[in-house]
Amino acid sequence: MSRTRKFKEYYEHNVFVETPHPRSLASLIKLSKYYARRDDSSYIRWLDFRKKFFKNYQRKHKTMVCNYCGKKNLITHQGGNQKHPHNSATLDHAYPLARGGRKFDPNNIRIACRTCNQAKGDMGEWEFRNHIVKKAIRKLQYAIKVYFRGFINLTSLKEFVIFVLKLK
Repeated sequence: MSRTRKFKEYYEHNVFVETPHPRSLASLIKLSKYYARRDDSSYIRWLDFRKKFFKNYQRKHKTMVCNYCGKKNLITHQGGNQKHPHNSATLDHAYPLARGGRKFDPNNIRIACRTCNQAKGDMGEWEFRNHIVKKAIRKLQYAIKVYFRGFINLTSLKEFVIFVLKLK
């Protein structure tokens, strides 16, 4: 059943409540009216822009690398093939759309792995970088505290670094 046909069954109803309860039938009717008039051309335009951006980026840089964590060999999933979701390349807006960033501006787009893009949310680029650094510092502080209190016994710096990297 197509989306428009699914929503048309509620489209003919009238709603007399300005702000209905989110779980009410009136809310469903208002949503169906919103989606019935929604134009999908902007989504198709985004998919075309995304495809061209990935193609140009790969032509210039040969491999996809996350702009935030440095994860290499990211994969672009064309046609909905999502076998490696954490290794997939996504387009991220450095200045988020929620804060007025421009959607189709190539200067506002960064390549990011799915994990970083989801963690970034609506933070700005430098705000997210500061968040990553603060998180790494907290991990290191915790590891040092645990080490010096004698809770763990590490014999080399390599073991210490591995311990820090395994912390969540």
